[in-house]
Amino acid sequence: MTFYYDTQAPDFALRFKIHFESMALRRDIVFLCIGTDKITGDSLGPYIGTLLKQRGFCVYGCLGSTVNATNLTAAAVRIYREHRDPFIVAVDACLGRRDHVGYASLSTEKLCAGAGVNKKLLPVGNISVTGIVTEFGTDSFTRLMQVPAKNIETMGKAMTEALCAAALCT
Repeated sequence: MTFYYDTQAPDFALRFKIHFESMALRRDIVFLCIGTDKITGDSLGPYIGTLLKQRGFCVYGCLGSTVNATNLTAAAVRIYREHRDPFIVAVDACLGRRDHVGYASLSTEKLCAGAGVNKKLLPVGNISVTGIVTEFGTDSFTRLMQVPAKNIETMGKAMTEALCAAALCT
């Protein structure tokens, strides 16, 4: 099941928190924030990871120390090696429908990172959180490079607030 939320809506954090709490099990939450800081549109995960880490959460994937296609499997193995029975929240940027750009999604499904640019990577997470940063299309990679940094910052801050509120209540 997947829920979509407008990150600019005044009740975004509250609505997100309610659904997150119904999905998250009462165990240690580990955030796996996926993306690269080399492509603006793909930097949402590491940006959120940095903000979450600053607030004291357990995070894999931050600006300057990203989890991406080249090291995703190794990061997942490391999480299971270092944490007993972790509840992994996978966070990433994604491509979507035009009317969902600027929205966040929360899903009970594992995250399939890289799917929007035709990469087949290890599905990760007990639940997944994505920020829809641009429209899906034939030139998806180019679209990711053209996402304004301000959009990533705005979405990232809103999503971090919602994740913090939700994670602190589990």
